[in-house]
Amino acid sequence: MAEHERRSDQYFAKLPKTVLKGHLIVEEMLFAIAASHCAVPVELTKAKLTFAQLLHITQALVTLPIGKRLWPAIAQLNALRNSLIHNLEPKEIDKKILAISQFYHADKEQFPAGYVPPTEPAQIAGIFISYIIGALSIMGPAAEFIERNRQLPMDRAQHLVQNAREAVQKRSTP
Repeated sequence: MAEHERRSDQYFAKLPKTVLKGHLIVEEMLFAIAASHCAVPVELTKAKLTFAQLLHITQALVTLPIGKRLWPAIAQLNALRNSLIHNLEPKEIDKKILAISQFYHADKEQFPAGYVPPTEPAQIAGIFISYIIGALSIMGPAAEFIERNRQLPMDRAQHLVQNAREAVQKRSTP
C-alpha cells in the first residue's frame, strides 16, 4: 500500500467520527450557553440556527477574554467538519489539521518538559476538540455568574473573591 493511500485510510478511519461527534458536543454547549441568556430559551430552539449562526449569537452574548482565542478555534472546527462532510475527497486536510493544532500549541509552557505533540490526525482533532470543550465548560458558568452578579456591591464582590482564593489555597496545600 502506497504511503498516500495509508495516510488517506488513516484520515478517514477515525477523523470524521472524532470531528463529527466533537462538533455536535460543541454545538450543544454553544446552545446551552446562548439559551442561558434568553428569557424564553425555547424560542432559540425554534429558530433552527446553523452552527455558524449559533456561534455568532453566543459570541454576541458572552464577552469573556477567553473568547478571543476560543471563537476562531470553534470556527476552524466548523470549517474542518464542513470539509469532511460536504466533500467526497476533502482538500487540504493536512493544512486544516495543522492549523487547528496551532490553537492549543500556542502556549508551549502549558505542556510538561519532553512533551511530544501527536501527529495522527484523529488525535490532533481530539485534543483540539477537548481544548474547545474545556474552554466552553468554564465559559458558560463564568458568563452566568457575571450576568447574575452584574450589580453586585463592591464589598460583596471582594468577599466572594477572597472566599474563592481561600478555597483554592486549601485545595493546593497538602
